[in-house]
Amino acid sequence: KLAGASQPHKHLQLIPLPLADAGERLPVEPAIAATLDNATADGIAIASQFPFIHGIAHLEATPMADRAIAAAYLRDRYQSLLQTVGLLEPGHSLTAQPQTGAYNLLVTRQWMLLVPRSQESFESISVNSLGFAGSLFVRNADQMALLKRYGPMTLLKQVSYPR
Repeated sequence: KLAGASQPHKHLQLIPLPLADAGERLPVEPAIAATLDNATADGIAIASQFPFIHGIAHLEATPMADRAIAAAYLRDRYQSLLQTVGLLEPGHSLTAQPQTGAYNLLVTRQWMLLVPRSQESFESISVNSLGFAGSLFVRNADQMALLKRYGPMTLLKQVSYPR
Protein backbone atom coordinates (compact mmCIF):
# COMPACT_ATOMS: atom_id res chain seq x y z
CA LYS A 1 0.00 0.00 0.00
CA LEU A 2 2.79 2.48 0.89
CA ALA A 3 4.37 1.92 -2.53
CA GLY A 4 1.19 2.97 -4.32
CA ALA A 5 0.02 -0.56 -5.10
CA SER A 6 -3.48 -0.97 -6.43
CA GLN A 7 -3.29 -4.70 -5.59
CA PRO A 8 -2.58 -6.31 -2.19
CA HIS A 9 0.47 -8.19 -3.51
CA LYS A 10 3.71 -7.57 -5.39
CA HIS A 11 3.07 -7.24 -9.08
CA LEU A 12 4.68 -6.12 -12.32
CA GLN A 13 3.49 -3.74 -14.95
CA LEU A 14 5.00 -4.07 -18.42
CA ILE A 15 4.72 -0.75 -20.20
CA PRO A 16 5.48 -0.24 -23.89
CA LEU A 17 7.75 2.70 -24.57
CA PRO A 18 7.69 5.54 -25.27
CA LEU A 19 5.16 6.68 -22.67
CA ALA A 20 4.09 9.60 -24.89
CA ASP A 21 4.09 10.19 -28.64
CA ALA A 22 6.57 13.06 -28.43
CA GLY A 23 9.76 13.55 -26.43
CA GLU A 24 11.88 11.06 -24.51
CA ARG A 25 10.92 7.42 -24.08
CA LEU A 26 10.56 8.24 -20.39
CA PRO A 27 10.65 11.79 -18.97
CA VAL A 28 13.26 10.76 -16.38
CA GLU A 29 15.71 9.23 -18.88
CA PRO A 30 17.86 12.32 -19.53
CA ALA A 31 18.59 12.67 -15.80
CA ILE A 32 19.30 8.97 -15.47
CA ALA A 33 21.52 8.84 -18.57
CA ALA A 34 23.60 11.78 -17.33
CA THR A 35 23.92 10.17 -13.91
CA LEU A 36 25.11 6.77 -15.12
CA ASP A 37 28.28 8.36 -16.47
CA ASN A 38 29.20 9.12 -12.83
CA ALA A 39 28.33 5.75 -11.31
CA THR A 40 30.48 4.35 -8.52
CA ALA A 41 32.77 1.38 -9.07
CA ASP A 42 29.88 -0.96 -8.24
CA GLY A 43 27.75 0.61 -10.99
CA ILE A 44 25.34 2.46 -8.67
CA ALA A 45 24.52 6.12 -9.23
CA ILE A 46 22.45 8.88 -7.62
CA ALA A 47 20.78 11.53 -9.79
CA SER A 48 21.36 15.03 -8.45
CA GLN A 49 18.09 16.11 -10.10
CA PHE A 50 16.02 13.76 -7.90
CA PRO A 51 15.27 15.28 -4.46
CA PHE A 52 14.40 11.90 -2.94
CA ILE A 53 16.43 8.89 -1.80
CA HIS A 54 17.01 6.49 -4.66
CA GLY A 55 19.58 4.35 -6.41
CA ILE A 56 20.19 3.78 -10.10
CA ALA A 57 22.01 0.70 -11.39
CA HIS A 58 23.52 0.63 -14.84
CA LEU A 59 22.81 -2.62 -16.68
CA GLU A 60 25.35 -4.04 -19.09
CA ALA A 61 24.30 -3.73 -22.72
CA THR A 62 25.83 -7.07 -23.67
CA PRO A 63 23.17 -9.78 -23.86
CA MET A 64 23.93 -12.72 -21.62
CA ALA A 65 23.35 -16.08 -23.27
CA ASP A 66 23.47 -18.04 -20.02
CA ARG A 67 20.22 -17.49 -18.12
CA ALA A 68 21.72 -18.41 -14.76
CA ILE A 69 24.51 -15.84 -15.19
CA ALA A 70 22.01 -13.20 -16.33
CA ALA A 71 19.71 -13.92 -13.36
CA ALA A 72 22.60 -13.72 -10.88
CA TYR A 73 23.77 -10.45 -12.44
CA LEU A 74 20.31 -8.86 -12.18
CA ARG A 75 19.87 -10.15 -8.61
CA ASP A 76 23.22 -8.63 -7.63
CA ARG A 77 22.29 -5.26 -9.18
CA TYR A 78 18.95 -5.36 -7.34
CA GLN A 79 20.60 -6.24 -4.01
CA SER A 80 23.11 -3.41 -4.50
CA LEU A 81 20.23 -0.97 -4.99
CA LEU A 82 18.45 -2.22 -1.85
CA GLN A 83 21.69 -1.74 0.11
CA THR A 84 22.29 1.73 -1.38
CA VAL A 85 18.90 2.99 -0.20
CA GLY A 86 19.07 1.28 3.20
CA LEU A 87 16.51 -1.48 2.66
CA LEU A 88 19.06 -4.29 2.94
CA GLU A 89 22.07 -4.38 5.25
CA PRO A 90 25.44 -4.30 3.46
CA GLY A 91 26.92 -7.77 3.16
CA HIS A 92 23.53 -9.48 3.48
CA SER A 93 21.71 -11.25 0.69
CA LEU A 94 17.99 -11.41 0.06
CA THR A 95 17.96 -15.01 1.19
CA ALA A 96 19.51 -14.11 4.57
CA GLN A 97 17.52 -10.92 5.18
CA PRO A 98 14.48 -9.90 3.16
CA GLN A 99 14.37 -6.20 2.31
CA THR A 100 12.50 -4.02 4.76
CA GLY A 101 10.16 -1.28 3.69
CA ALA A 102 8.05 -0.35 0.71
CA TYR A 103 9.67 0.69 -2.55
CA ASN A 104 9.11 1.16 -6.26
CA LEU A 105 11.38 -0.48 -8.81
CA LEU A 106 11.62 0.52 -12.46
CA VAL A 107 13.63 -1.66 -14.84
CA THR A 108 14.60 -1.03 -18.45
CA ARG A 109 17.21 -2.82 -20.55
CA GLN A 110 19.71 -0.07 -19.62
CA TRP A 111 19.05 0.63 -15.92
CA MET A 112 17.13 -0.07 -12.71
CA LEU A 113 15.77 2.70 -10.48
CA LEU A 114 14.76 1.87 -6.91
CA VAL A 115 12.94 4.41 -4.70
CA PRO A 116 11.94 3.70 -1.06
CA ARG A 117 8.41 4.87 -0.30
CA SER A 118 7.08 6.62 2.80
CA GLN A 119 3.42 6.94 1.82
CA GLU A 120 0.95 6.05 -0.90
CA SER A 121 -0.24 9.55 -1.81
CA PHE A 122 0.27 13.26 -1.33
CA GLU A 123 -2.76 15.44 -0.78
CA SER A 124 -5.35 13.52 -2.81
CA ILE A 125 -2.98 12.30 -5.56
CA SER A 126 -2.03 8.62 -5.46
CA VAL A 127 1.42 7.78 -6.86
CA ASN A 128 2.49 4.37 -8.15
CA SER A 129 5.78 3.22 -9.71
CA LEU A 130 5.04 4.95 -12.98
CA GLY A 131 5.14 8.29 -11.18
CA PHE A 132 8.89 7.82 -10.83
CA ALA A 133 9.10 7.18 -14.58
CA GLY A 134 7.46 10.56 -15.11
CA SER A 135 3.87 9.44 -15.60
CA LEU A 136 1.58 10.88 -12.94
CA PHE A 137 -2.13 10.20 -12.98
CA VAL A 138 -4.77 12.61 -11.73
CA ARG A 139 -8.49 11.95 -11.50
CA ASN A 140 -9.91 15.44 -11.89
CA ALA A 141 -9.22 19.15 -12.39
CA ASP A 142 -8.61 19.70 -8.66
CA GLN A 143 -5.84 17.12 -8.62
CA MET A 144 -4.35 18.59 -11.79
CA ALA A 145 -4.29 22.01 -10.14
CA LEU A 146 -2.49 20.49 -7.11
CA LEU A 147 0.05 18.79 -9.35
CA LYS A 148 0.71 22.02 -11.24
CA ARG A 149 1.02 24.00 -8.00
CA TYR A 150 3.51 21.63 -6.33
CA GLY A 151 5.24 20.24 -9.42
CA PRO A 152 6.11 16.59 -10.14
CA MET A 153 9.38 16.45 -8.19
CA THR A 154 7.81 17.89 -5.04
CA LEU A 155 5.00 15.35 -5.32
CA LEU A 156 7.49 12.48 -5.70
CA LYS A 157 9.59 13.78 -2.81
CA GLN A 158 6.49 13.82 -0.58
CA VAL A 159 5.69 10.13 -1.16
CA SER A 160 9.29 8.98 -0.75
CA TYR A 161 12.12 10.09 1.55
CA PRO A 162 13.85 13.43 0.94
CA ARG A 163 17.62 13.51 0.40
